[in-house]
Amino acid sequence: TIEAESRKKLDHAQEVSEAAKETLRDFCSQKSQMESYIEKLSDWLCTVEQSLSAHSDSRDTEGLRKVKELDLELVNQQGRIDSARESLNSLCRKYHSAELEGLGSRVTEMIKQYETVNQLSSKTQGRLQEVLEDHFN
Repeated sequence: TIEAESRKKLDHAQEVSEAAKETLRDFCSQKSQMESYIEKLSDWLCTVEQSLSAHSDSRDTEGLRKVKELDLELVNQQGRIDSARESLNSLCRKYHSAELEGLGSRVTEMIKQYETVNQLSSKTQGRLQEVLEDHFN
């Protein structure tokens, strides 16, 4: 009957609507987690950069030791940077959304920031080693 057919179509529409709502919740949750992850990594990179700058004029072995620790921390965090990029790629494959373009830009900026801080670490370490070698000579 028409009533039964209408009921069937309405039930199907409700199922599709619920599935769409669940997909939207999942997307929003994953996007929010990704935003938080990127923000935390970027904040951490800023902190490392500030610490490197604070120790850049050091004239003792303690300053060099601290810079080496920061450098090791950077190396150890490379996986988190790579993970952020891969997580975003996975999210983009799962959800084709223009909303993710902004996250892509933020990940790219974070990778550039990581590279900049990594270079600063190497330069600072090299400069401190030279200063200490000159001081001991």
